[in-house]
Amino acid sequence: MKPCSISNLQELIKTIRVKKATKKQEKCANDNGGGGDENNERKMQNSCMNTSMEEGGSADNKNSKNRSSCLHRVSMQLVGLIEEGCSLWGGAVATHPVRVILVFLLTVLACALGLFNLHSELRPYKLWIPQDSDFTKVNEWRTKHFPNKFRRHVIMWEAKQNILTAKAIQKIWHLHQRISQISVKVGNEVITWNDICTRVPSLLSNETLSTDTKSDENTDYYDYNITYMPFSWMNEDSTNYSTSHWKNEFSTFSRRANDTDYLYDYDYEDMWGTRSPIASNLTEAEERLVNAVSEEVLQTVREDYSLIFTRSTYCKLLEERPNLCYETSLLEVWGYNDDIIMNLTDEKVLQDVNEAFMSNVYGYPTEFVKYLGGIQKDTDGKITAALATLHTWTTEIAVNKTTVVDLGTGDEVDEGGMAWEREFVREVRSLTIPGIMPHVHAAHSFGAVSAATIMGDIKWVLCGWAALIFYVMATLGRPLPAIAGLICVAASTAAAYGLCSAIGVPYGPINSVLPVLLVGLGVDDMYVIVAAWEASSGSISLRERAKKTLKHAGVAVTVTSLTDAVAFLVGATTQVPALRWFCIYAAVGVTAVYCLQGSVFVAALSADQHFRDSRKCGCCIATAKKNQFLGWVMGYYAQIAVLPVTQVLVLLSALSLLGAGIWGTISLRQEFSPIWFLPRSSYLYQWFVSMDAHFPGDGERGTVYFSNVSLPEELPTLRNLAASLKASPYVSKVDAWFSVLDVYMHEDPQYEGLNVTKEILHDILGVFLNSKSGAQYRGHFIFNGDLSCNEPAPPFSVFKVEFQYARLDSRSDQQAAMVNVRQVVSAANLTGYHAAWAHAYSQWETDSTLGPELWRNLGVVVLVVAIMSLLLLAAARAAFLVLFSVLATLIDVAALMHIWGLTVDTVSCIALVLAIGLCIDYAAHVAHAFLVVEGSKRDRTQAAIASVGPAVLHGGFSTLLAFVMLSPSDSHLFLSFFKIFTGVSIFGLFHGLVLLPVLLSLIGPEPYPAVSEHRPSVTETSEVHKDFDNSMPPSVSRIVASKFKEPLNLNCNRQLQKQDTLNYNNKQLYQQYYIEPNQMQDYQPGLQRHPAVQKIKQTCQISRTSRFRNNDIIRIYVTGNQKNTVS
Repeated sequence: MKPCSISNLQELIKTIRVKKATKKQEKCANDNGGGGDENNERKMQNSCMNTSMEEGGSADNKNSKNRSSCLHRVSMQLVGLIEEGCSLWGGAVATHPVRVILVFLLTVLACALGLFNLHSELRPYKLWIPQDSDFTKVNEWRTKHFPNKFRRHVIMWEAKQNILTAKAIQKIWHLHQRISQISVKVGNEVITWNDICTRVPSLLSNETLSTDTKSDENTDYYDYNITYMPFSWMNEDSTNYSTSHWKNEFSTFSRRANDTDYLYDYDYEDMWGTRSPIASNLTEAEERLVNAVSEEVLQTVREDYSLIFTRSTYCKLLEERPNLCYETSLLEVWGYNDDIIMNLTDEKVLQDVNEAFMSNVYGYPTEFVKYLGGIQKDTDGKITAALATLHTWTTEIAVNKTTVVDLGTGDEVDEGGMAWEREFVREVRSLTIPGIMPHVHAAHSFGAVSAATIMGDIKWVLCGWAALIFYVMATLGRPLPAIAGLICVAASTAAAYGLCSAIGVPYGPINSVLPVLLVGLGVDDMYVIVAAWEASSGSISLRERAKKTLKHAGVAVTVTSLTDAVAFLVGATTQVPALRWFCIYAAVGVTAVYCLQGSVFVAALSADQHFRDSRKCGCCIATAKKNQFLGWVMGYYAQIAVLPVTQVLVLLSALSLLGAGIWGTISLRQEFSPIWFLPRSSYLYQWFVSMDAHFPGDGERGTVYFSNVSLPEELPTLRNLAASLKASPYVSKVDAWFSVLDVYMHEDPQYEGLNVTKEILHDILGVFLNSKSGAQYRGHFIFNGDLSCNEPAPPFSVFKVEFQYARLDSRSDQQAAMVNVRQVVSAANLTGYHAAWAHAYSQWETDSTLGPELWRNLGVVVLVVAIMSLLLLAAARAAFLVLFSVLATLIDVAALMHIWGLTVDTVSCIALVLAIGLCIDYAAHVAHAFLVVEGSKRDRTQAAIASVGPAVLHGGFSTLLAFVMLSPSDSHLFLSFFKIFTGVSIFGLFHGLVLLPVLLSLIGPEPYPAVSEHRPSVTETSEVHKDFDNSMPPSVSRIVASKFKEPLNLNCNRQLQKQDTLNYNNKQLYQQYYIEPNQMQDYQPGLQRHPAVQKIKQTCQISRTSRFRNNDIIRIYVTGNQKNTVS
């Protein structure tokens, strides 16, 4: 937040006088004589002043040629240009305030109309992934060619002690009944679970079937209690089971043990099965087939009834099976039987769960242990307790009905299905079960919770606004302009949202913090402008006062606003969409704040001053007196800061802090997850937390997509690709349909040894994808028609292969794994399209982007800030010290992030970039104040602290106040901004007000060169001060030192008596009591050592000096006998 001292750059060349010029002036005064009437005295002073300016200027120019540089000349020209433009604009605003207000407010209203085009983007793939990344490209291809038809809704039941109790199972059963009875009305249609559920065939049958087999002599009876897994997405983690001691008479690998016995029976030794004992007798081709699949797949193929029955018989039996709604849970162990479930005991629950391997609802082998989390076992390996269990419902999208867009996934969902999902979540969240907590995650939850979060964050934004409103009203001293300034900030926010929406920039979740950011920056500008307004008080017109105000404050507001805008524009070049959108909104918002505060707020100040002066407004609120306590404290601190002991302590503290900061920065992790943007108190965030605790899972799943691959000609290449993936150190499993098909065909005598043609491939796929072995791969194809068991598979050109990574915990392993798989896939010599994709790639690619993006953005912003510091400070050493303070602040903030548990993510990236624009203000103002005064480094440091210290501290506190109100939020976004900007405020103030003054007092640069021809216009140097002369007692002059920089004419020809009162504009300023001559009483620490006071001592016989602050102007009253006249 910005003090106004930087705006006084025009005073660089008008306040400092070299010694030769002073001596020449004194000589001129002596030659012309002293005393006389007032007019002669003033003529003498002006004559001496002109002579001093001419000769002193000559000396200064000569000296300036050695000390000044092109940088200084460019700096002066730039500052002069900004001042002149701001001054002209201030005059125009004061001349036509109403017109200016109407024009700008109408402009804001026009921009705000763009809010009708506001588009809120909540899809993670659109927010956090670079849109030109490989993931995004493959994801768009996937969305087009593999549209999602199914939606999963999961409840995780979490128990404090044990979920495997009769009471817990009965509660799960009751919820099953309640969910089954949910009905929602959409239009004239009533939607229930049976209307939207995904249906799968139940293969459970208690009857034994006598059927023909492919061996006419075989008339054995078979129990039709077989495995059938139609879709892999239904239960991706389940592993096919088989019954113990199953005898399959048609295994080719078993037949090879005895070619003469075609019906060789192989007795499997356990429920998982074992490889044939004669595996060493397999041919090389058969060995490749066996190695390409898992043991479970081999056993599943051996037990496949489609290889036992004739095709027509098998397909007929398949068609007769009922289709049930697909719902998975522990309830399958008891077959959804109410009598059994309600009569369970705790012992019976444990017994049944340990023994169950088959779903008593669907007839599928099911590994129920996959449904359990936090499992406890005894010494025999039996499950004795579990802390959590999963319960899943699967619905199917009705694409032929009216659809709505799921904000979280971007999928188009039918209205009935979406309405049912909302009711599903409401029903689960309404449950209250002692000792058991149900956590729900419906397919639409991410989008719904994210949208609600944006609205929920508004209260914290309002809290930040309210805090600053009270602060501004209490300290600014002008209530009506304060209200106008805050309205300007609100209007700027609306203009930014509207204009960006109108040009099609989406609104992301990070944008929620923008109003807090803009109100902080807007309040800064208000303080700068009001300070300059009060400093320009005098018997001048409102137009002239507005010109002076913007001439002084315009540089400060322009420079800081420009710095922030540049930081945001640099951020807008990022590849992360959500970050780019926020930076665009923020850049527009900062520009709007700059324009409105420099126009509407100044117009409001002019109108308010007009009413005050005219006294026509009876309801005007009197201006609050400024609190002088902070200035008094900073005065004493200025004296302490330059003590050797203080300097040693500060340097040691700074070095210790820097060392700790470097350690913390090195330890800072880079990590990001879209889940963090969910409120900590939301039901969905709690679901993810509980899932991570009880179901950490294995490695991430991935997919390789193919299109227009020549089949079956390129099957060998596909097999090599699958083998290469399986050989990768980062991949634990490859699930390729063609690998299982090879085993399936090898097991079928009809296809064994055949040269596969396109017709044969489609024919075998027809039954394979309807069999126990291949049903899970039906979703791996996109057919141009319906798949039928009795018919060849329809034509297809698009298919996929799934794989699973090993568990990868480190970010480096994740990046290496992603690159490795992509390289393997791209190296495959295949025709058509082929690319790897995984959900985890979205996070992994964001992680790979954040690091380079952060360093690039920080580097560019630091470079820009360094250049601007050089141009505006025009002193290389001072610019270096300022830059060092900024970098030290960033290092300490990064360490604080590590201590507070934050990581490098999208939020911290933009916060750190913005922090540069804020923390540079603290250091730059102190450095500038140090450069514009003469004297020793020690004295100039004290003067700098005393002059700008209160304003810098004031600005730092207001920054902290704006963001500290976000601390109660449970939003990752708001908490991150609170933590980061708390560090920015604290460390920025430390380095700007504590460390930098010490460094300046030790190694600070020389003050600015004397008057130069390359300088802004200063034609109005003494007008304000001349106005005071008429209101002062005759023969008593006074020094007005603006920021200790401008001692003017001094007459010391008599001592003030006790009854003398100094007035200005009919207001008593100071009552002077008589003190004996030559007694110097310094009521402000460090005043006696100031260069201005030293000149007073040389000129007058001092009896007393005193000073007080009013509108950032320091007034020094002097009494004594005239010795000489000083300009």
